Amino acid sequence: MSLVIHFTDPLKTPAEMRHILKTGGTLIIANFDPAAVKPFDRLRCWAPIIFNGLARFRVKPPKGVGQHLLSAQRLCAHPRDAGFNAISHETIEDGFRSSNIPVDFVRARKVY
Repeated sequence: MSLVIHFTDPLKTPAEMRHILKTGGTLIIANFDPAAVKPFDRLRCWAPIIFNGLARFRVKPPKGVGQHLLSAQRLCAHPRDAGFNAISHETIEDGFRSSNIPVDFVRARKVY
């Protein structure tokens, strides 16, 4: 799942995914963590997103957007708390642009 935890309750979402998956099923979560970017670079990465949203699409962001952002540590803890075994965690970063937001991928398996 990608971006699901940003628009839902991140504490409840892995538990709901557990209901959907069969025993032994694999859950893959993609998460971006703007907090992992330095403050000035964070501003540089959010500026085009906000500008494009307002100027091109003329829509307001959804209410509460950004309030459920998770760090890599918190992202790894949620599946464990919901009954998954963590298999792997990987962070992909673009080293050429400091304003790019790193993306965390967590793979977890439903154990029972």
